[in-house]
Amino acid sequence: MHRLSKLLILLLPFGLFGQDIPIETWRNHFSYSNIKTITSSERSIICATENGIFFVNKSDHSTNFLSKLDGLSDVGASDLTFDKESNSLVIGYPTGLIDIYRDGEVITVTTIYESLLVGDKSIKDIEVRNGKIYASNGFGIIVINLENGEIIENYQSIGEGATDILAYETSSTAEYLTAITNQGLKYGRLNQNLLDFNNWTDMTLDQRSYRNLVYSDLSKVTLVVNDTSIFEYDLVSKSETLLYSSPKNIVDLNIINNKINVLIEDSIYLLKSGQLSLAEAIGTPTNCFYYDNEFWYGTTSQGLLDASLTSIEPNGPIGDNMSRIVFTGEQLYALYGPNIESYNGQYDGLGFNSFDNSQWEYDLIEGFDNLTDVSTFNGQTYLSSAGKGIYNLSNSSKLNIPNSSFTNDVIVSSLAAADNLYIACYDHQTPLIYIGEDGVLNSKDANYTITKYPIGLDLSQGETIWLKRSSFDGGGIITLELEEDNFRVINTADGLPSNRVHSMAISLSDEAWVGTQNGLVSFSDATYIFEDYEGIPAFFDSDELFNGVNVTATEVDGGNRVWVGTENQGIWVFDSNFSELVYRFTFLNSPLPSNSIKEFAYNPVNGEMFILTSKGLTSFRSNSSFGDMVHSNVNIYPNPVRPGYSGKVGISGLVNNAYIKIADVNGKLIRELRANGGSVSWDLLDYNNRRVESGVYVVFSSEITGEETYIGKLAVVNQ
Repeated sequence: MHRLSKLLILLLPFGLFGQDIPIETWRNHFSYSNIKTITSSERSIICATENGIFFVNKSDHSTNFLSKLDGLSDVGASDLTFDKESNSLVIGYPTGLIDIYRDGEVITVTTIYESLLVGDKSIKDIEVRNGKIYASNGFGIIVINLENGEIIENYQSIGEGATDILAYETSSTAEYLTAITNQGLKYGRLNQNLLDFNNWTDMTLDQRSYRNLVYSDLSKVTLVVNDTSIFEYDLVSKSETLLYSSPKNIVDLNIINNKINVLIEDSIYLLKSGQLSLAEAIGTPTNCFYYDNEFWYGTTSQGLLDASLTSIEPNGPIGDNMSRIVFTGEQLYALYGPNIESYNGQYDGLGFNSFDNSQWEYDLIEGFDNLTDVSTFNGQTYLSSAGKGIYNLSNSSKLNIPNSSFTNDVIVSSLAAADNLYIACYDHQTPLIYIGEDGVLNSKDANYTITKYPIGLDLSQGETIWLKRSSFDGGGIITLELEEDNFRVINTADGLPSNRVHSMAISLSDEAWVGTQNGLVSFSDATYIFEDYEGIPAFFDSDELFNGVNVTATEVDGGNRVWVGTENQGIWVFDSNFSELVYRFTFLNSPLPSNSIKEFAYNPVNGEMFILTSKGLTSFRSNSSFGDMVHSNVNIYPNPVRPGYSGKVGISGLVNNAYIKIADVNGKLIRELRANGGSVSWDLLDYNNRRVESGVYVVFSSEITGEETYIGKLAVVNQ
């Protein structure tokens, strides 16, 4: 089966998203540092990174992008190749999906992905020849019609005695198709019936590993064997010749202008008569290289290098393997520190990324790494570290926190700020430290906090402390109220589905939502939790939700709506009382790169929800924001609505939970809406679900008493 979706022929560069994206649209925040594979079209060099694909114009080095936002089916390409004869880009993925991008359209081949067969579906290699795609995977070599995406045949039972094979890579000439399989190196003639195993010849039947298969002439192939040796195999004489044995791993190999080029570490060498000669010292660790009239190099951390070794790296974070995302102080922070519970005293040497709604920046603090959290308190930004304590980013100073008497360092797991800055210290004699506006450090010992292993920290609207307790110490939650010295231990006896707590979020109405290994519950009063009441499971349409589901992330937006992320089922978004399912996002129905959700971070100003997944970071701009007591800097956008626009109109800066009425210039009421916090969206439909006509419309907004009001205008031009 295949799926067809329409693409914009011109891909939008990242820079066009420098301001707020439209309401209920997405944008990706992938890293473009680590290049996995390279191909080229007539005009562009095309690179696949861990989760992204970008194009580099050969003439001016400008960059464009291709992703699920543009109609692709997946992220994290395992291989891609461009066929210049048909002007087609073919992309294979670890899921078994294959995309064919041609002339502004995407054909998605779903047969392998949807197959009920058990086995390795991942696409290992893509080759295109004479209108056919040869896709290597765990079910053999799948042959696909390049024009329409239909499966033509499958070379699977081509092993010894017609046994099934796994295919890892193919290469071909007009006469031969050669394949690396789990049964060694095989080849067949393309003019024969290759469904018949008898028409395949075994070059090897050993357990050596093979890769980088290329033809050195019409009947000879060259490839890397066991990572360190280069062999040539003659398909006619059925002989093998060792060309070179390397003391180091060979990273990549290709034949360019009849010369064997070899990538070892960060340099390209020419191989001739068993000897290597240096051709190019790249100077940085490199994954792959490609030749298209000049050399291009795919590095592990500097993006793409051209022949002059100039880096071409689209703006983005340094990596997709973030451990934490936090929105504070009008910026999103991405951190890469270790898992606190598995921290073993090693340091990662990494800094942090920040995103200001326009550009990603990377900062490295000398001597301060293993970053675990960030918070803004009293106008200053603080970073925490596993092993190095707290750093004041605003004045470039480190807080003087005593080392742990157990580990001889300071392992900070989490920060939270309100009237005080609260610091959770893991495996420390004072697991809770807090700083007031006077800058004085206060602390509570493990007898007070009940645990010396807090791994998370949140605050209720009344500043009751919610500590997430490590599973090494029994798990669950400990709540503390410092003024009255109140405390409570919350575990499965109190309604938690599991003592392994993954996430906590406090709503605007002071309801605590707790995601655990086995489900989601809420506690109705997070400040006065010390009363003896239990957690309440989430229900929707009389059905209990998330029972037995690993809930990995929770967040509350400006409309007091609850966002729930799971280990492998994507995202649910409900209104505050779970009477309405507002959004349901999965890998299949949205640009989500993965159904595995790790964390949320919310921008309260524009309503953008940042979503950290197992395959990188993306964001969705919801129709919400934090509202205020008055209208402030109200923005209606886009305004005017121009011909061809099919999205929604957003209105932000509204008084909290405003009532909105939209009328035409004659005073006829067109639509009534209710804000989600300080924002609302309008789909340009009237009460009869018909798109409104061209004209000027008046927007009336007020809070419930009608005292705080706003009047604005919106122009709509349909054609």
